[in-house]
Amino acid sequence: MVIKKKTKKKALTKRVVVKPIEKKIETRKTKPFGVKVIATYYIIVAAINILLGLIMCVFSKKASNIIISRGASIPDITLFSPKLVVIIGLVLILFGLIGLLLGRGLWNLKKWARMAIMILALIAFFGSLINIIAQFELSAIVGIVIYGFIAGYLIFSKEVKAVFK
Repeated sequence: MVIKKKTKKKALTKRVVVKPIEKKIETRKTKPFGVKVIATYYIIVAAINILLGLIMCVFSKKASNIIISRGASIPDITLFSPKLVVIIGLVLILFGLIGLLLGRGLWNLKKWARMAIMILALIAFFGSLINIIAQFELSAIVGIVIYGFIAGYLIFSKEVKAVFK
């Protein structure tokens, strides 16, 4: 006799966990064109400051002689020693590095960079305004236009406010 064994096969079932599909909402901020222009302006001016600072440091003796020879009618121009030229060059390099930091921060839409540039632009704007009142120099008008635009745009533009919220 043949005995049939009944074997129970365990039903292999997979539990499928259904997760709700989450749509990733991109909150990526797009840079307004004006912010790109201002950040680029700060980076270019910073690069020029660094370059001029390096030139002054490397060629301090020659720069000192040029300054003294060109400013013969200015009293105390002989105080422009090579050491003073190096110090001025180092200050230019420092300002250039700060400008690079601010320009890059604004490019990356950092709030601190926007605030710092707004403050610096307002200081430069009012400095140019005082310069026009005191001496009426043409360069002061250019400063008023540039820094007035920068400060006004970063402070009052709704697009900029929305991006930096």
